[in-house]
Amino acid sequence: MLQHFEQLSSVFAQAVFVWSTEYGVRAIIGEVIREIGQRSSEELAREGSGVKAFASFLSELSGLVPELIIPNISVLITHLEGESHTMRVAVCEVLGEILVRVLCGDGLDESGRADRDRFFDILQEHLHDTHSHVRARVLQVYTRIVNSKALPLCRYSEVMELAVMRLMDKSINAVKSAIQLLAAFIAHNPYSCKLSSADLKKPLEKETAKLREMKEKLEGQAPVAVIQASELWAAMEPELLVTVRTTLEPTSEAENEQEEDKEDGDVKEEKSEDDDRATAVKIAQYLRVNKYRSAVKLCIKARGWFPESEMFASLTTLTPENLMDTLGLIFKGIPT
Repeated sequence: MLQHFEQLSSVFAQAVFVWSTEYGVRAIIGEVIREIGQRSSEELAREGSGVKAFASFLSELSGLVPELIIPNISVLITHLEGESHTMRVAVCEVLGEILVRVLCGDGLDESGRADRDRFFDILQEHLHDTHSHVRARVLQVYTRIVNSKALPLCRYSEVMELAVMRLMDKSINAVKSAIQLLAAFIAHNPYSCKLSSADLKKPLEKETAKLREMKEKLEGQAPVAVIQASELWAAMEPELLVTVRTTLEPTSEAENEQEEDKEDGDVKEEKSEDDDRATAVKIAQYLRVNKYRSAVKLCIKARGWFPESEMFASLTTLTPENLMDTLGLIFKGIPT
């Protein structure tokens, strides 16, 4: 009857739905699908064969009872190899309805997952169909699947790559469908963040309260004491004065040679410095690490290296008092 009354395909689909659900005549769906499946591809490829009515009937019926079509889906899949692109579109739409409404979610058994994967493989194959209308309609089927959140995560990247490839399709309809599919991917990306103000308000309040509590604790703590250079100088001055006097006292040649070998290892390296400030910084560093003898000896040597320097001008007469004044000026006035 469909072959002769194409305009009644929707009515026939509704009738089969009522017979199978309200009257329990489920076998009628299998009989109708088998009858359509037995049509040869050559017959369906001819004009006037009723292929448009068959395609419309299958699409309508799959939207009503997709779960009852699954047992007979193998009969329809054979038409995917046929010459009729209208029939190929109809079968792909049937598969799409089954994937969206039946074979979706995490509760599928092993058989259901196998069927789902097989149907997805079939749809992906027909993204490369020879007919542009089929390619465009399969992209639309995928768009519905993505919008329904029925596409498994493991297939996201693969299907997206195929959709990007279709952007170079020669058919404008296929390109438009590919753009719609990519837009659906972006809108329903499971890995994207939803940063609404309502979702962020509570975490913000929680972290703000933590920050306020930390500030209160810090304000209640005693401030960390900062030791000034003048205070450090006052602490080291007695011991440093002893070192200065010991260094300036005349000693035997043997003692002088022993001290030269022991203490002047670091001081000898300072001869390569080409300005008085760098030498003064090194003296201050020696004082900070309690290398008093090295600092004193380097200061005495600097008097000869930089006779015109204001830092070492007071050492024209080498006395403990002049040397202490110069070391104090350097330590308290040179940042290290």
